[in-house]
Amino acid sequence: MKMTKKDALRYLSDPTDTIYRKLLRNGAVEAWNGTSINASLAECRLSSDDWKKAGNHVIKNGTDKDLVDLFFLLAEAQGILARVVKHLDKIKAAYETTMETE
Repeated sequence: MKMTKKDALRYLSDPTDTIYRKLLRNGAVEAWNGTSINASLAECRLSSDDWKKAGNHVIKNGTDKDLVDLFFLLAEAQGILARVVKHLDKIKAAYETTMETE
């Protein structure tokens, strides 16, 4: 069963349930680290010559299906990354505002 934001907030509303809060914090740390590592790996791979050559080969010599698959996959990845960056910018701005008021 997939947990929703509503479920997580409901579990966190119980002040006596410190175990769930710790699990969520640990999960956030793991997700943060995993996201940054994967973003770095993707950046390194996509900017390397071997990966550029493979991508260019699909673009120049691939079938129509290969080209369409690549285009939509990259567009989806860009959209996901844009949303992640937007949310991280909001978190950073909220943190900076909080630090200024203290």
